[in-house]
Amino acid sequence: MTRDTPSTQHTQADHVVEISRCCLSKERQLYTATLGDTVLVTRSRDPEPAAARALQQLGYGGTVQFRHTGETHPYSLPQRVARLATTRHQESDTYGPRARSHDANPWPKAVLAQKAETIRTWVTFILPFTVLLTMPLTRHLLAAL
Repeated sequence: MTRDTPSTQHTQADHVVEISRCCLSKERQLYTATLGDTVLVTRSRDPEPAAARALQQLGYGGTVQFRHTGETHPYSLPQRVARLATTRHQESDTYGPRARSHDANPWPKAVLAQKAETIRTWVTFILPFTVLLTMPLTRHLLAAL
């Protein structure tokens, strides 16, 4: 079997986003993503999914490919904007880069439950006590008017 031309499924995308190095933070390299003259993302550790989310917010759809600044060919296969916008890349010392689902709320559920319990305690016990302490002062101030 011979290949005369590459499959259009793997070579063409609706949008080509250019990824360039922005600056180096204490821990990681940061990147900027642009579509033509439009800056989609600046100072991102994970520019591809962040750029896809920005494209979605601007109303773009379809497929997207990424290329580095100065390169003529993309370094990725075409990916659907809607699918890529729901992912994020996670990297640790134990595991290499892995794709994870993007959660708009970065707090773990256990932390959120703890915060909710703190608020519930405040509303149940501390807030009524504060109101009781300030009531005589409020009555005194109202009587003076």
